[in-house]
Amino acid sequence: MSWQIFVHSVRQVFGNLEGALRVSAVLTIAQIVVTLTLGRALLADQATLQTMMLEGNFDWAGYAITTLVLVLSGLWIAVGWHRYVLTNEQPGFVPKLRFDRMMGYFGKSILIGLLIVPVAMVTGLIAGLALVPLLGDAMVSQPVLAMVLFGLLVYLPAGIVAMRLSAALPGVALQAGVSVFAGWKATEGQTGTIVGVVLISIVGSGLLMLPTLFVFVPMSLPALIWQFVMQWVMVMVGVSILTTLYGHYVEGRPLV
Repeated sequence: MSWQIFVHSVRQVFGNLEGALRVSAVLTIAQIVVTLTLGRALLADQATLQTMMLEGNFDWAGYAITTLVLVLSGLWIAVGWHRYVLTNEQPGFVPKLRFDRMMGYFGKSILIGLLIVPVAMVTGLIAGLALVPLLGDAMVSQPVLAMVLFGLLVYLPAGIVAMRLSAALPGVALQAGVSVFAGWKATEGQTGTIVGVVLISIVGSGLLMLPTLFVFVPMSLPALIWQFVMQWVMVMVGVSILTTLYGHYVEGRPLV
């Protein structure tokens, strides 16, 4: 079932590429332009960011404007895509601006984030207590292994909770009054399926971004093009996964 949901979500995008581009192309281009002109710091690695901040060269105003544009345009795309798939609402030059639904989507997303924080804190504490005696010196000699195990123990449970709760977000894009726990209730008994979807999504995202680490020269034009295109793919497929979960588990639509 996990693989069916993932494949259905990928087909939702690439089997309807014209619709996906009509919903997202203009807004995605706007994101890229703003990022390259005002928010290049978002593309820098952690070391470069720290150096810029220590030297006082960090453009806080550009960063703030870019973040605002990315958040608003991201909400616009998500709401537009949910409505396009679930209600066949056709976009024009860009999807219809439904600011009330975008703000409802944003508010529910923040609430879901706050609900996930305690989960991550508890799993982080448990992971720390379990891994230190279990791995011992390997924590230092095998830091990559330690990071992978820690990530699985901490972020996998948080990701599962997040995805189950986020299954309600497409409903928020359609109408007001959707409970933040609607997705959780609808996916009751489907935790195993959600685990599979989360793992497939993590592995898929990692594979898509590998060339930026091992193939392209960092910050080169090919690297930037690949990064932007792959980010678009991950965003659209990610939003489609939520659309699929809502359509299947809340509305009872079949997976085809």
